[in-house]
This record gives sequence, structure tokens and C-alpha cells, in this order.
Amino acid sequence: MWFYSGPPPVTRPAAKITEFPLQAWLWGIDGYVHWLTVSPGADPWFQFDGGGTALAYSGERFGIGEPIPSVRLKIQRNAVQDLALLDGFKNRRPIAELRGEAARRFNGSRPQDWWNPRPALADRPASEWTNGQIDAATSSTRKMLEKTRADAWQNVHEFVMQLAET
Repeated sequence: MWFYSGPPPVTRPAAKITEFPLQAWLWGIDGYVHWLTVSPGADPWFQFDGGGTALAYSGERFGIGEPIPSVRLKIQRNAVQDLALLDGFKNRRPIAELRGEAARRFNGSRPQDWWNPRPALADRPASEWTNGQIDAATSSTRKMLEKTRADAWQNVHEFVMQLAET
């Protein structure tokens, strides 16, 4: 099982790019996929639109025939590597303990805070759902994630490194 989303704009704290990998791991699912990660706008160098759908940029302007990965993509890659390490420690500590500590260090939350309560719309056919209803159904998690600070992932990374040292 996996879910998809879009990357946050570059104007948000750097740790925002790590929320979806962490959420997938906290949920115990296989992962996530970003939607449209190569669309930085008509001219990302001089008319940047916030990069909400860009994790890689064209290298043409600099004579590079390959994409240039964004800093956010590198931060996210590091987070995924940390999560793989963290998951590997489940043979030494209960997974619930690892998840609880990672969530706490990320933003003071608990793993259950990353789940939205079952909404009433779930009892109706998806063809009847509206974007407003979906937004309302996911508002508790969105509010919890508003507390994400720029150093949120660093706190989780330090936890992973502490575990690796023992």
C-alpha cells in the first residue's frame, strides 16, 4: 500500500519534505510517491513560482544534460535512509517504541496523531466526495503538522545516530 502527494513549496521549513516519508513509516505502509516533481515553472531561475511541484531542475541553463536534484530532494533522501536504519532497529526495540520516539522528536506528536479519525464521508461512494469534505476529514493531521519546525528531521536523525552507536 502507498499514497501520493505533492512536495511542499521551498518557502516552507526544510523538514516539511520529510513529513510524508515519516508518515508512511509511522503508518507501517510501503511508501509514498510524489506527484509531478519536475515542474518548477516556466523559468525556475528568474521567475520561480515556489517549486511546489519540483524536486529536480533542468540543467540546460548550465550546460548540464541531466537534471539537478534540489536540496529538498537530498533532504528527503537522507530522511528515507534514516527511516531504513530506524526500521532496522526493530529487532532491538519494539517498533511501537521506535515510532513513538521518532514522532515525539519530529514535532512532539504521537503516532496516533498522524491518523485522521474515520470521516462520515467514508461511508459514501467516493464519487460523492468533494474536495472540501476531504479537506475537513484530514484537518486534524494538517493542524498537527503546522508545528513542523525546520530542525524537525535533525531531531529524528540524532535519535537514529544514537541508536546506531549502541
